[in-house]
Amino acid sequence: MCISTVYKGTTPAPENILAEYITALSFGDGAVSVTDITGERTTLTGTITRIDLAAGKIFLDPS
Repeated sequence: MCISTVYKGTTPAPENILAEYITALSFGDGAVSVTDITGERTTLTGTITRIDLAAGKIFLDPS
């Protein structure tokens, strides 16, 4: 199972973390819905700019 962290912007720093332990993503209407390992779903506004599956990092442009 791949578990990822969603970061705001392009820098994987602790202050840029938007969501952790993410197991699923879905997209629509300028928003990204993320589901964590416990099944909790959160909707984030923005566009995914990069996903690094090997490192478990997802980068989101919130504009």
